Amino acid sequence: MDQAGRIGGDFPGEEPGQRPGQVDAVAFMRVSDGLRAAFAELGATKLRADEAARWHRRLIAISNVAKRDLPGALEQLERFEHDWSHRRK
Repeated sequence: MDQAGRIGGDFPGEEPGQRPGQVDAVAFMRVSDGLRAAFAELGATKLRADEAARWHRRLIAISNVAKRDLPGALEQLERFEHDWSHRRK
C-alpha cells in the first residue's frame, strides 16, 4: 500500500501485486509499437484529407487513453487495426 492507501492493481494498467506506477511492460510495448507502426503506415498511405484526419484522430485518442488505461488502449488499438485492415481491402 502506498501513502495514499492504494494497493497495486487499483489503477488501469497495473496488475495485482504491482506497485503503484508500474505497468505491464508487454502491453506497453505492444501499444507503443502498434501506434508507431500505425502512424507510419497511415502517413505512407494516400488518403483524402478528411479521411486521413479521421484515422489520425483515432490514433491520437488511443495515445491519450494509453496514458491512463493501458489495457483499454490495447483494445482500441486492436479495433483500429481491424478497421484499418478492412479499409484497405
